Amino acid sequence: SSAEEKADSNTKISYMAANTMVVVMMIGVIMAIFLGFFISRIISKPIKKVSKAAEQLSLGDVNIEIETNTKSTKDEIGNLIAAFSKMVNNIQEQARVIERMAEGDMTVQVKIKSENDLMGKKLAEMIKVNNEVLSNIRSAADLVASGAKQVSDSSQILSQGATEQASSIEVVTAAMEQIAEQTKKN
Repeated sequence: SSAEEKADSNTKISYMAANTMVVVMMIGVIMAIFLGFFISRIISKPIKKVSKAAEQLSLGDVNIEIETNTKSTKDEIGNLIAAFSKMVNNIQEQARVIERMAEGDMTVQVKIKSENDLMGKKLAEMIKVNNEVLSNIRSAADLVASGAKQVSDSSQILSQGATEQASSIEVVTAAMEQIAEQTKKN
């Protein structure tokens, strides 16, 4: 009977161990699911923000602010957010340059970020070319103004000459009238 008791005791212990393992496994699965949702949310929330900002940027809206969460700044998501934030800041700077150019300010300076900064280089080149064109237009306008002044001066000289000729013709006409009268008298 001692063996039976021992077997019953072992059976009870094995059932208890099996039940305990099932409960522990269920708790582990529940914790894993909860932890999976928690980690998924930590990752997806900032990515959704970056995705929304990218969508706004693709529609031409440069008025975007990227919130950098101090908790995630040291992981890959934080690195992605920081890089995206730098990109948005660069686009905003270039948009401000274009805005100032559209307002007529051609003295604006463009910061070229690297050798591969095509937009920065082309903006700087566009400002340089526009300034050269405006300088050429200004020079041409000065030449036209100078030519117009010369034409005006020549017109005044011609006008003065015409006035003098008219006076001379009047004198000649008066003299001829006197001669004609004298001839009649004679």
